[in-house]
Amino acid sequence: MPLTVALADPDSHWVGELGLPYPHLVYIHRRTGAFRSAFLRPLPPAEVAAVR
Repeated sequence: MPLTVALADPDSHWVGELGLPYPHLVYIHRRTGAFRSAFLRPLPPAEVAAVR
């Protein structure tokens, strides 16, 4: 299963997406490694910023 990684917020977060027929996203804080997953919908910017 392929994983695509992109910048969610260029200063602080990465977002990884699994290559599945439905959205499964993982947001990772670049400095701390804290993460949060989302299923079926992307997180709004305020929730991405809360991942610390």
